[in-house]
Amino acid sequence: MSKKTLSEPQIKFLRERLDFLMEKYDVEATNFLNIINEEWPELEDYDFDNVEVDIWMDDEVDAINYTIEDMFRYLPNIDELQYNECSAWCNNIKQFIIAVDEWEAERINITRFSLTSESLNLRFVENPFYIGIAALDQGIADDNYGLTPCSRYIAVEFEYLDESYLLQEDEIRILKQFLYTVSIETGVCLKLGQFFFFDYDYYDIDDEDQERNTKVNYGVNDLMSFTKAMDYFSKAIEIEDQEIKYLHFYKIIEYFSPVASKKSAYNLLNLRLDALKIKNRDQKYLESIFQLTRDYDTSLKDKELATTVLRECVDSLELFEILPNSIQQRIKKKFHLQKDVDVTALNATEKDEIDKEIGQMLYSTRNQIVHAKSNYRSTGFECTTDDMEQLNTFMKKQ
Repeated sequence: MSKKTLSEPQIKFLRERLDFLMEKYDVEATNFLNIINEEWPELEDYDFDNVEVDIWMDDEVDAINYTIEDMFRYLPNIDELQYNECSAWCNNIKQFIIAVDEWEAERINITRFSLTSESLNLRFVENPFYIGIAALDQGIADDNYGLTPCSRYIAVEFEYLDESYLLQEDEIRILKQFLYTVSIETGVCLKLGQFFFFDYDYYDIDDEDQERNTKVNYGVNDLMSFTKAMDYFSKAIEIEDQEIKYLHFYKIIEYFSPVASKKSAYNLLNLRLDALKIKNRDQKYLESIFQLTRDYDTSLKDKELATTVLRECVDSLELFEILPNSIQQRIKKKFHLQKDVDVTALNATEKDEIDKEIGQMLYSTRNQIVHAKSNYRSTGFECTTDDMEQLNTFMKKQ
C-alpha cells in the first residue's frame, strides 16, 4: 500500500493554521505538531495514513480526534469564521446545531444519515469543529457545569460543492426537510437548535438491532417539499403525553384537508366536464355540478376533515393493522367482516366505508380531548385512553 504523505506547502499550511488556533483560542493540536516538528525534515517519507489530529479545546474533558482531511476542509480562512445563534460557517462549509437528545442520537446512530446532490452534501456530524470554535469565541464553555464547546453538540453540516450558495432561509428549508425525513425513519424528534446549556439525564443505552448501523444516504428527490405540517410532526413525536401528542398529529390532518378536498372536487369536476362530449348540457347535468359544489362544502366541515384526508391521501387499508385492536374489531364487527379477513383485498366501496368509520373515530377522539368536560357526550366512536399510544402510532405512519 502506498503511503499517505504531505507536501511541504501542506505541512506549512497546517502548522500556521493550528498555531493561529492556539494563539487566539488556546486550542492545542500537540500530537500532530510534535510529529511535524520531530520528523522534520524527513516528512516527505513520513506515513500519515493512520495519523489523526487530536484537538484539545478549553473545557473539553478529552481530546477530539479529526482526520487530516478534516483539517484541510475546516482550516482554510478559519480566522474569518462567522456564526449566529444556531450555526457557524467558513468558506464552503456551514454547520447547523441540531436539538436532539444525545442518547437518542447515539441509539439510532445518527451519523449514518446523509443527503447528496450535485451541488450540496448534508451529513450529521458529532463534535462539530466550527461550532466548537464559535462557542469558544463567545465564551460559553464551562466544564464545571458540563458545558463543553464542542462534544455536547450535534450538527448538520452543509458542504457546498460549487459556488451555488443558498440564502439562509433556503438552507433552513432544506434542513427542515432533511430532519423531517430522518424523523420519519427513526421516530426521533430532530429540530434546529442553538448555542445554549443542556441538562442531561444519564442512563444506559441498550443495544439495538443492526438497522441502526446501516448507512442511509438520501437524494434531493427523496425529500418531501417543506410544509408547516413537518413542524407539527416534529412537535408531536417529542411530546410524551399521548393526548397532547394526538392533537398535534391531528393538526396535520387539518393542514392538508383543504388541499385534499380540492383534489377530490377537481377530479370529479373534470370527469363531469369530460362527459359533455357524450351528454347534453341539460338540467340534470347542471344539477350534478351544483351537487359537486355542495359536496365540496361538506368535505370542509370539521367532522369530515379526517375522512377527506384518508380518502385522498392515505391507503387506510394498508395501515389498518396498525390501529388499536379494539378499533379494528369494532370496525370488522360493524361491517360483518371475518376476524382474519385481509382488509387490503376489500373493494373501493368497502374501503370508502372504512375510511368514513376511521375518520369519525379520529374526529370524535379529537373532540373528546379538546372538550374534556363532565358534560361531554360520547359518540361511541372515541378511542379509549388505554389505546391512545397505539392510535398515535397509526397517526405517525399516515
